[in-house]
Amino acid sequence: MRRQHLGTLFDAALVQLGWWSCVLGAARGYFLLGPALVATLLAVQTWGLPDAIRRHTWRNIAILGAAGTAVDSLNSAFGVLDFHNATLGWLAPLWITALWCHFATVLPALAALRSRPWVAGLLGAVGGPLAYAGGARLGAAGLHPEPWISLLTLAIVWGLAVPTMLRLLLTAPRTN
Repeated sequence: MRRQHLGTLFDAALVQLGWWSCVLGAARGYFLLGPALVATLLAVQTWGLPDAIRRHTWRNIAILGAAGTAVDSLNSAFGVLDFHNATLGWLAPLWITALWCHFATVLPALAALRSRPWVAGLLGAVGGPLAYAGGARLGAAGLHPEPWISLLTLAIVWGLAVPTMLRLLLTAPRTN
């Protein structure tokens, strides 16, 4: 396996670790556990990258963290999502921001889908709602009382978001 593929697998494993820590931490009332671990994982993932790629990656992390928090805050305000024990009402909690920031590290692995926006959209329309449904099932958040409303809304949001992220957050080339 080439070094680039090992890096992609390593990043994917770290993103899964971050997702589980954020979701299970939130579900158990340890709301800062996931964000603290994600911050550490982001530092590990960007350690040793060439300066230009590291700056580009952190820019993507900041943009995606802010945009994703805004989107999920709107979803919360409209009742699509319910973040249990959110300290600021409908504003998405820090663990959601951490998840969005960590998702930015997946973008380089999805770069080939930039030329196939329909495939990227389908991936988002299926994967996004599944992740939220999993988080809800574990108790980290809640869905609308009619879950199909949440899942359909999330499918539309993620179906549009993934190709948009790939188009707007231009991925920096990996080095070998």
